[in-house]
Amino acid sequence: MSGGKKLLIGIAVLLVLAFLAIVFWPRGIKVEKNEAGAVVVEEPAPASAEDKVAFDRRKAASACRVGVMQSLKDPATAEFVEELDATPFVAEDNGDYSFKIAVRARNETGVVTRQIECRAHPEAEGWSIAKLAEIGSP
Repeated sequence: MSGGKKLLIGIAVLLVLAFLAIVFWPRGIKVEKNEAGAVVVEEPAPASAEDKVAFDRRKAASACRVGVMQSLKDPATAEFVEELDATPFVAEDNGDYSFKIAVRARNETGVVTRQIECRAHPEAEGWSIAKLAEIGSP
């Protein structure tokens, strides 16, 4: 079989696999727009108490990352040092989560790594940022 035919067969197999993945991929996350135009992401509720704690921590960490991105002068250059699930955190007694987030981003002097402290607070409609401050700044 020639190289061209092998290439065509390979492409056809990849297209079939992509089609099957799209058709049969689990649809656990639902994204909609509400009347106000904001994007609402709904995820299936966690089954166990342990899963709920991990779910809440991940949502709180995501909210903090959004807050960090919004605070940057050039958010397109941002690169978080840790993976989302590896972000150091402390679970507070009142349900808040405190995170120490390291992010590399460009500012007026070049690319710098900043250490940000963030505290996320649970609200009825999601997580709000109770504190967002660079560690070591006045």
